[in-house]
Amino acid sequence: MRLGLIYHQFVDHGGLEKYLLGLSRSLIECGHQLEVVTAQTDAATRAEPSVHLHMLKRPPLSSMLRLWDFAWRSESFCRNDGKFRSSVDLTVGFGRTIAQDLHRAGGGCHAVYSRLLPAAKRLGLKNRLELSLEWQLYTSGKTRHFVVNASKVRDELQATYGMDPAKCSVIHTAVNTGQFFPAESASQRQALRRELGMPADRKVALFVSSSHRRKGLGTIINALSASDILADLDIWIAGKPLDSRHRQMAQSVPGLLSRLKFLGDRSDLPALYRASDLFVHPTLYDACANTVLQAMSSGTPSIVSAADGASEFIDHGNNGFLLKDPADSIELHHHLERASSLAPDARARIGEAARNRVMPLTWAAHVAKWEELFERLKPASP
Repeated sequence: MRLGLIYHQFVDHGGLEKYLLGLSRSLIECGHQLEVVTAQTDAATRAEPSVHLHMLKRPPLSSMLRLWDFAWRSESFCRNDGKFRSSVDLTVGFGRTIAQDLHRAGGGCHAVYSRLLPAAKRLGLKNRLELSLEWQLYTSGKTRHFVVNASKVRDELQATYGMDPAKCSVIHTAVNTGQFFPAESASQRQALRRELGMPADRKVALFVSSSHRRKGLGTIINALSASDILADLDIWIAGKPLDSRHRQMAQSVPGLLSRLKFLGDRSDLPALYRASDLFVHPTLYDACANTVLQAMSSGTPSIVSAADGASEFIDHGNNGFLLKDPADSIELHHHLERASSLAPDARARIGEAARNRVMPLTWAAHVAKWEELFERLKPASP
């Protein structure tokens, strides 16, 4: 099939960008022809075989205004450029686009997330422009069908914009189970812990975050402050450095800051998941966090916020622990206490159940669902 992919930057960095490149390569391997409408590329993506690029001029505007500009100019291009229209069977948009046959909302419902922002950001121009673009995407009737990565996101869009459920498909995020897998034995896991410098006499909960406020670091700090029951539990933080607000929170409790270890961005996340005693994710909002699926695939007992679409994979007490209220530090404290005190056989049982739950989420299955959707929506033969 001939597919037109629409996204403002076709580059080899960033979460959505890497996903789009991976999807593009898989679609090419399946025999599809790709026409890409974009405003920015890099050397790696320009060298992609079998991809025909249609470059739209990138104006000297702020990043948010460039998104607005791209949304409107890509719509005009796809509607009016006769050569492009005759070269594709379906158009697929990503990010802040408005008009296409299919659109994938990988970041969830911005209208729901924006309610959690501080007042200054919530009332700022950037947020208002994003809300406007999202409103037009879901209410203008210029998109035939929508793809989301979690049932929670579908429900949010339906409640917020009155979306017809028949016009929305859930295609869950894929996880690389060959990269994220459990240690083969207890001795192998202990050896890995020594290699990573994890103390033998303390428990380690892994927290992966590029946005500490949204991901719930404050709730973790408050949970650890609740009592001394968790005194033997450390939090290893991969991703963003500690900001002043959370540092002050931790410093207000004697000895707490020393129990937070900051790892920075890490390329060895699979090993960290395997070696950690548990994974903690009290996020205020996520569409479907890759980190949750990676931890489950690694057989690591996980505490997952109900505000994350990935929580639909958690069977509380059997393959992980569900945090109903991500702001409730007392509830999180109880889950941390239970998860960190699991006996080895109980931990292994929960970890195995978690991995089995996400094993079907392969990349091949992910691409196959896209292809099923293409077949359903492709134009009828003349």
